[in-house]
Amino acid sequence: MPQGSCKRALPWAILLGATASGLATWTLRQRRERARAPRIDPERLREAMPEREAKAVAYTQIRYATFFLDEALGLGLLLAMQRHERPIRLREWAERHAKSPGLRDALFTSSLLALSSAITLPFSFVSGHLVERAFGLSRQSALSWMADAAKSLAVSLGIAVPATAGLYAIIRRSPQAWWLWGAGASSLLTVALTHIAPVVIDPLFFRYRPLRDEALSERLVGLARRAGVPVVGAFEADYSRKTTKANAYLTGVGSTRRIVLTDTLLQGYTHDEIAVILAHELGHHRFGHLRTGIVLGGLGTLAGFAIADGVLTRAGSRPGYTGKGDIATLPSLALFLGLASTVLMPAGNALSRVWERQCDRFALDMTRQPDAFIGVMRKLAAQNLADPAPSALIEALLYTHPSIGNRIRMALRWEALNAERAE
Repeated sequence: MPQGSCKRALPWAILLGATASGLATWTLRQRRERARAPRIDPERLREAMPEREAKAVAYTQIRYATFFLDEALGLGLLLAMQRHERPIRLREWAERHAKSPGLRDALFTSSLLALSSAITLPFSFVSGHLVERAFGLSRQSALSWMADAAKSLAVSLGIAVPATAGLYAIIRRSPQAWWLWGAGASSLLTVALTHIAPVVIDPLFFRYRPLRDEALSERLVGLARRAGVPVVGAFEADYSRKTTKANAYLTGVGSTRRIVLTDTLLQGYTHDEIAVILAHELGHHRFGHLRTGIVLGGLGTLAGFAIADGVLTRAGSRPGYTGKGDIATLPSLALFLGLASTVLMPAGNALSRVWERQCDRFALDMTRQPDAFIGVMRKLAAQNLADPAPSALIEALLYTHPSIGNRIRMALRWEALNAERAE
């Protein structure tokens, strides 16, 4: 490998090494803790564990299949664009309609995104609408789903087009160090989007209003205050217009951070159960997972861009291209980043599951209500058609959270350990 490529690969190697080391250390610690934990009563486990419903298993199997098909379709489209004349023709078309480099890049990017969305629309409609309707999880009409798809495309264009045009302007202005400046700009964009999403993007899809249950609102805001996570308030979202699924989350940062409960959650969960869910979400902010995620994402982008410099150099040296700053190299860049994201996804999911387990324990420590926690898990499994016991391989590859069954086992271990300490 050339010396320059080795240097560009170094940040990624360091990042992967640090992540792997951290995950290995955490895994060993968890095994030691489980070995010391008291044995779970088999009868208690049997009562707490939800049945593995055939409908939920069928739904999740279809979701796994559509996920892999979606990945293959997206990467396949980018691979098809690698025939060098296709990007060049699109760039030449953009040049005829836009004189400045920035407008040309914007037109190229928007056309590429619109074309990709049009090609994948039938598959998205089947997986995102027809499957959800067939399993009773969606209440949307086809027209409503299409309207949301159009909004999603508009949001994607509004973010990706100026971001891509800006990135290629940086590449042309600083061809040797663009990956450094580009990664910094990407991190700033992530922070900005996290800040504005609750007040600009989310209301495009759902209606939000202050939580009408004043007693619950006071309890949740007080819980956030106890956790040292200030929020602007608690809100409810009208998910029931579109879905039967339930959720609760913290969104935003700083002056936009807020508690959000879906009305589908409010309709079927007790205050204790909702408090447990929120305590889990507060754990992410208490432990700085959002901040750490942005930092790790920035480092990953830095490493990815550093290695992608070689990809762009090779792509830009082909006949008909004007260099690495040629917008026609965008499909090559997107294919490389897409492949890297797919390959690294299991590692990212493993780290996410570590954080989710940490927040589950935080929720139990904060609320001291394992029964409410287990009740939440059972209800969510039934309402969202989650498979409580997927295969270990599928969980390792695809799950950002531990499975419902593993989360219930963790709660039972916590219960047994604290009962033993109380004796």
